[in-house]
Amino acid sequence: MKEYLHRTNNWWINGKLPQGYENTTMREKTVEIGNYMDDREIPILLGPRRSGKTTIMFQLISSLLKEGTNPLNILYFSLDDPEITLYLKENLFINLFDSYQEILAKELAGEQLYVFIDEVQFFQGWELWLKKYFDQYRNIKFVVSGSSSLAIKDESAALTGRNLKFLVYPFSFREYIAAREGVTAEKIPFEFEEFEKAYNRLLPLTNKTRLLFLDYLKGGGYPRLLCEEESRSKEILKQYFSDTIYKDILKTYAVRDVRALESIAAYLAQNVGQRFSFRKISSALEIDLETVIRYVKYLEETYLIFMVNYFSYSSKSVLQKEKKVYMIDTGLKNAISNPDDEPVLVENVVFTHLKRHFENVSYWRDNVEVDFVVTLGNVPLPIEVKYQNSIGKSDIKSVLRFCERFKVNTGVMVTKNDFKREKIEGIDVWFIPVWLFIALI
Repeated sequence: MKEYLHRTNNWWINGKLPQGYENTTMREKTVEIGNYMDDREIPILLGPRRSGKTTIMFQLISSLLKEGTNPLNILYFSLDDPEITLYLKENLFINLFDSYQEILAKELAGEQLYVFIDEVQFFQGWELWLKKYFDQYRNIKFVVSGSSSLAIKDESAALTGRNLKFLVYPFSFREYIAAREGVTAEKIPFEFEEFEKAYNRLLPLTNKTRLLFLDYLKGGGYPRLLCEEESRSKEILKQYFSDTIYKDILKTYAVRDVRALESIAAYLAQNVGQRFSFRKISSALEIDLETVIRYVKYLEETYLIFMVNYFSYSSKSVLQKEKKVYMIDTGLKNAISNPDDEPVLVENVVFTHLKRHFENVSYWRDNVEVDFVVTLGNVPLPIEVKYQNSIGKSDIKSVLRFCERFKVNTGVMVTKNDFKREKIEGIDVWFIPVWLFIALI
């Protein structure tokens, strides 16, 4: 065990991170989580496989080292590593911490220690061991990650009041353009005047940013694929999907029919942005309804898909209406299903960026449909995506209808090129190009 820990914590020897994790693009979540490193609560990093959770852990470790933390006071290990998990079973944590104490050559209680535990959901009972050490050693700061929200949610109940959850997505477009070409776009308050200032600031880079957007739309934002060729990226993304099915879902949940699970995932990927019901999927694929409901939940809990509810102030309407579905990443969507037209992919990208910014993202329909509804300052805001060369009054009809119905005075049109602000039928309508919109929110 001590040999293993020395191998995986090579900063103990040379003060450096493992090869491949040095000089990585700084993630926005790293900065956010870094603000909580002096607090007692345990940051739990959740998100899909390969979205960058491990990189964020090593970036946090790098920051600690730069701040002068004793390298020996920082411990990292992964519970997805068969080298330790296959042999130690229930004694895993005892062996790990006993070995770490021998390496430190002193009691664990004392100096400030930092313990990073990757892919925590793969060890049954992790939450009880973590609670034990958390309560026993006030000087240890724990940071953990996991790829299954259901497994983490169910088991982390033992850590209620002791944890903070952070959802880690693949690169946002803002992170992507910074990593690819060094283009800097700052997150702004959700106000038209702020969009206008940023638009004028980025005007000289408009053509470059539009081209980067098209690359992002097709290939997605998984960090590992930043500089890969398209054909190679597609194969890697297919492997990510397979690993999620076979290494995450099958290890965590009771799945009797893997082919049915894969069929449901492919069906949902092919119907991004469409309204669906579980019965509709069951009928289309000839799969038992209860199986469909359960497997869709597994796909959602491992962050392959997101389900979007109907917007209503009535809980009954929300439950009764059909849902819409979106993928975590357009590159992944393109890899496992037939490529969609650009407008469909754009709608998916806008959703994932809204989801980063707003806790709840819904849709609305009443003869006409609004793609997304978010809440801004306790007021619902309709957002319609129209990725086309020109926008007529009929394209704005759904936003105007929503504003009239819910007595709100602002709506947003996410466009291909248009940037302007107009008063239409008494409604303040913002027209914002998609590349600008997702780079700034």
